[in-house]
Amino acid sequence: MNPISFGVSSTLQADFDLLRETPNLLGDAKYTQKTIDKLAQYIVCRNYGKLCLELCYLCWPIVKYGRQGQALLDFFWLQEVISPKGFRASIEGMIEQHFSTLSSEERLSAKPSIKLDEVGLKITPQQQSFTVSATRIAVLSAFLEWLSSYFSGFIEELELNLNTDSEAQVKKVASLLQQRIYALLKEHLPSANVQQKFRFIHEWKRSNSADVRFNDKQVLQFWQAAFQQEGYVKYQSALLDVLDYDLACELNQNKLKVERANNIDEAFFDFQGGELEPQMGASLFELYTDCIDGIADMSRLTQQPKLISKQQYQDVALLLEQQESIHRLSLSLLRATVFSPWQAKIIQRSRQKDIHSTNSNVTDLRQPALDYDAYALVLDKWIKNACAAMLSCVGILYEKKDARCLGALLITLSHMLDEQSKRTLDNVVRSAKIRDLTFSGVSAALLQNPLLNKHMQLAMQHLKANNRDGFRKGSEYADADIYSSAINNLHQCMSTIGKFKKATASVRNEENYRSDLFIFFSEFEKRHGGING
Repeated sequence: MNPISFGVSSTLQADFDLLRETPNLLGDAKYTQKTIDKLAQYIVCRNYGKLCLELCYLCWPIVKYGRQGQALLDFFWLQEVISPKGFRASIEGMIEQHFSTLSSEERLSAKPSIKLDEVGLKITPQQQSFTVSATRIAVLSAFLEWLSSYFSGFIEELELNLNTDSEAQVKKVASLLQQRIYALLKEHLPSANVQQKFRFIHEWKRSNSADVRFNDKQVLQFWQAAFQQEGYVKYQSALLDVLDYDLACELNQNKLKVERANNIDEAFFDFQGGELEPQMGASLFELYTDCIDGIADMSRLTQQPKLISKQQYQDVALLLEQQESIHRLSLSLLRATVFSPWQAKIIQRSRQKDIHSTNSNVTDLRQPALDYDAYALVLDKWIKNACAAMLSCVGILYEKKDARCLGALLITLSHMLDEQSKRTLDNVVRSAKIRDLTFSGVSAALLQNPLLNKHMQLAMQHLKANNRDGFRKGSEYADADIYSSAINNLHQCMSTIGKFKKATASVRNEENYRSDLFIFFSEFEKRHGGING
């Protein structure tokens, strides 16, 4: 399930959809899908504190030095500044227009002092400076548009409150805006208890271990100890919160964190009314979500063109979403993939008023559907199916006469061939010395090389046999870029799965599984009771 849609009101989801459909001055989509997805993530995950601060600092000089009375309207809607290039051009024009008429003394006394640097707009009220990156303009523009749709007269209110020389006033406006959003989201989101959860994890970690980060043993110990804590009945819930906590701690110690923070208590847990202080905790949240942004949403592989089924995605979803933790907490992730589905079935049965009114077999709940070795076989089958999907994509690229078909084929074969065959193929490609990288050159190389041609014919056979959406013979294929991107995404998925299999090779044995089975059976019996029927 997409985390952005879980627990979110239909009204809020509809508002994000409206933003995606908002036209620009030419009638095209004003914002990219990625921009609105990023904004939705900030808002739904309650990570908007830094966003509020950025928006207010950006609007401050625009209000001060732009067109009097309608500076924000002019900048964000009439000029429609939503690209880094447009941002720089508009800010340069504003600086030139306002400051060119001032004397040197007036320029020095102007508050705030602003200039463009290699990052973006640098705003210096007095000693310290605040920089709004040019690459952030699209999401900030979309954020302002979202705010104006909820708060009547918000643009005029912002212009009035930011027409000031005081940086403290700007921070106050940002803080009040954050409080208003928090109050608004109470109607649209589940309760905001993230800070309380992190505080609980922090206290447990401080009392039980001097290590900076969790290891597999401590994750299990924490879940067992948190039996009475709300929200930690499920093992996977505890694991995911621990992973978030670990990342927050790491970022808090990073030099990119808020400069004023001295330790994790000050930087992360100093909040009021359920929200983090905007200039401190919000910056940490931005770093955290930026890390998440680097991980593509692989659930789209289940859409058209349909590369994998929804069940296939669910089989590996946790690994793909938590790939940064594979090396450090591989056993914890393995436990979650095997024992969490079992726990979900136990919980589902426990909610039934009459067990015998269901068709489920009670004995099925005495152990998970898969053990560790069986899950490894699921991953092997997943890779095989993914390779077949990649070959179909290669076939489409070839049919579309797209020169990328050869590179896509080689990427696919890297997951299909053994090491000896890979070396043979590598030698063949090197000896071919393909210099013409157009489709004509690639096609000629395929015809001249029996081994490459054989594999391309295999790709065409897989395409012919594929009847999923986006691959059916006679159907209208999507743009070639979509299939090329799909190959890259599946390649990333399989690389992640390969790393996981390698990381868990030493712990995927019968002894470890039996030991873990005993632990989880005991915990589930304690939490849910009646596993034996």
